[in-house]
Amino acid sequence: EAGAVPQADMIRAMLEQAAIDHQLLLLRRQRGVAITRLLPLLGLPSDSPVPSFGLSHEMPSETAMDATLPETTPAIAELQAEVSRADQDLLLARLATKPDFNIEASYGARFPETDMFSIVGRIELPFRRSAIIEPRIREAVARREAAQQQIELLRLQLRQDLGAAALLREEAIEQIRLHVDKLMPIARLGFESSLSSYQTGKSTFDAVLDSLRTDIALNVDYYDFLRQRLKAEVEIRAIRKGARSGRSGADSMSTSPPSMTPSVQSGDARQ
Repeated sequence: EAGAVPQADMIRAMLEQAAIDHQLLLLRRQRGVAITRLLPLLGLPSDSPVPSFGLSHEMPSETAMDATLPETTPAIAELQAEVSRADQDLLLARLATKPDFNIEASYGARFPETDMFSIVGRIELPFRRSAIIEPRIREAVARREAAQQQIELLRLQLRQDLGAAALLREEAIEQIRLHVDKLMPIARLGFESSLSSYQTGKSTFDAVLDSLRTDIALNVDYYDFLRQRLKAEVEIRAIRKGARSGRSGADSMSTSPPSMTPSVQSGDARQ
């Protein structure tokens, strides 16, 4: 309005404001979805107020977590029971191919005759063995081999998911430590330096905004890595306790890394 900047800068500022409004709408939607999922888990009514959530910027306590696959899980135990059932069916089918021996003995007394004994032997031979029993044997063998292969495949998938979750957790811990110890303190010092320079007329207001944007971006990255660590720990516990038996954890859990922009575009702030 004062004619100090080109009209293109004003248009870019308007577009930036519209983009921020769009992002705020998306964040409100995400928060609303999270609240609708959280309240039923806590046993609260759907209209219960949820205060703003905040955490201090500090390194969470590091607890050792076992990321090894246990010997058995409910899903593996179910497949092992299927192998046992197939073994029993196979045993019964093989027994049906063998002759069945049966011996019957009886004793009787007839007065005035002497005691009488009678012994009867019987042998039952299987009939049409190749047409009836052998398909049952092949079916039992196929079911047993299929269950054994599924057990090996499930163990492999669970090991892969455990390894991926453990790596994501270690990465998140290292990133959180880096942000808490170095990146966020430096960004805060850069913002304070840029603000002091602007107040004394040595820097522009754009430099202050750039340093503030960097500080906020690093704070957002900190919470993203904190969420990554918590999700990885939940995934590890779920796999070890058998709460998840398919390959839907580590792949869906892994997200794109946060966009880190730690550079400060200010001459005084870089000092």
